[in-house]
Amino acid sequence: AIARDLVFLSDEDARPPGAASPRASLWDNGTDPVTELERTLTIRRLALSRFGERNVPVGRPLAELEERLAPLYFFHRFQVQAATKVIGGLDYRHALRGDGQARPRRLRADEQRRALAAVLASIAPEELDLPEALLQRLTPRSPGWATSRELFGGVTAPAFDALGAAATLADTVLAGLFDPARAARLVDFHRRNPDLPGLDEVLDRTVSSVFVDAALLEPRLAEVARTTQRVLVERLVGLATSAESSLGVRARVESALGGLLQRLDAIEPIDAEEKAHLALLTADLGRFLARPAPSSGRLPVAPPPPPGDPLGDGCAGSP
Repeated sequence: AIARDLVFLSDEDARPPGAASPRASLWDNGTDPVTELERTLTIRRLALSRFGERNVPVGRPLAELEERLAPLYFFHRFQVQAATKVIGGLDYRHALRGDGQARPRRLRADEQRRALAAVLASIAPEELDLPEALLQRLTPRSPGWATSRELFGGVTAPAFDALGAAATLADTVLAGLFDPARAARLVDFHRRNPDLPGLDEVLDRTVSSVFVDAALLEPRLAEVARTTQRVLVERLVGLATSAESSLGVRARVESALGGLLQRLDAIEPIDAEEKAHLALLTADLGRFLARPAPSSGRLPVAPPPPPGDPLGDGCAGSP
């Protein structure tokens, strides 16, 4: 198996949101996760442009289009997860002493930056928005009609919540990108090799990509962009306050949020919608950054040590 370059990796390597190996992913295709993400997005765009009444049988409620839309709207979610593993990624084997397998290898800088560009492109406003012709076909559910696990969440009932769908998809992508374990690897790998992208670079590129100039977008897409901006801020606040985040991660995220607040303060809103969005966002960011320091011991500063005793049954490595 080793001679044929067959690598064994399990669900434990594939399923965690902060997983590091791009070889271990569920339901992704192709030999390169980033190239496959780009291809998957192209397929998704084409399918969404053709989506319509023909996707339900004649005589069935048009409301059932929503169940059929969900797998298509999130069609690329698993490929995004695979591409995200390249960022702060580690190519490794479960090696045995003397078996000749390669040592763990941090993925190249160009691979990681290419993956970051593709992941961020997947949450561009035009990718999150749905065609108007499609939205007009999504009718409310009939009284008493059974619900489904494939329905979208939202707050606009009985109408379909298109901005809620955009928020859900954006959060799905950003949750994997800013997982505490991935963020910590970015800090450590950059420390060990400054050529690799660090967490500061990922934060800067993400903020720059998400906080686009509203004047460059049509009003329809500007509201989608504002939705994603709010999702990003909430994700970063969560990362900064997570007990699973390292000291270096928390410091860099809080610094990035402080820089973002200064940037937002300098923006001249182009319309009432942008003004309201910026006012709430800057107020919430200001309150977060000015919050009282957490009580001693609330956030751990170091991982706990392994148990020193007793050694025996149930301990790792025991027969």
